Amino acid sequence: VYLVVTTRPGNPLRIDCDLEELELRQDSVDNLTDIRAYLEEATTRAGIQAYLAKHQVASVEFVTHLMEKSQGNFIYLRYVLPEIEEGAYQDWELEAIPAGLQNYYTDHWKRMRGRDEAGWFEYKLPVVVALTLVEEPISVDLIAEFAKVSDKPRIRGVLQEWREFLYET
Repeated sequence: VYLVVTTRPGNPLRIDCDLEELELRQDSVDNLTDIRAYLEEATTRAGIQAYLAKHQVASVEFVTHLMEKSQGNFIYLRYVLPEIEEGAYQDWELEAIPAGLQNYYTDHWKRMRGRDEAGWFEYKLPVVVALTLVEEPISVDLIAEFAKVSDKPRIRGVLQEWREFLYET
């Protein structure tokens, strides 16, 4: 049995078996090489190609720019690339796409709220808050009860908007 476990620096785990440690650094040559290859592959996808064509951006420029914006963080790319593919940034120039994971989260929060300000307070925010109440899978029925939102299609819509942050069972 092999386990792969990650921790942040300064948070050691107590391990009572053979252990091989590997430090992953965001600015390491290997990490940046992997990110470049990942981004180069992403530029072949239809949604990314559409974005590049609309904004008249060369694949090489896109890869270089997103490498910088990712700050060596694959999680950033895991969130941003699908959003580019699906058109969330279709009207945004490459420079306007948020840089870094924290800025991405801030931008995502603002976009979710800004799409429908009245809906945000009426049912979207209560659903998000309900999701924070438990640390285990939760049904739509229980979300409805906690959020005091009876419209299940609306709840499912909120879950769809936040899907990249959720694990569905």
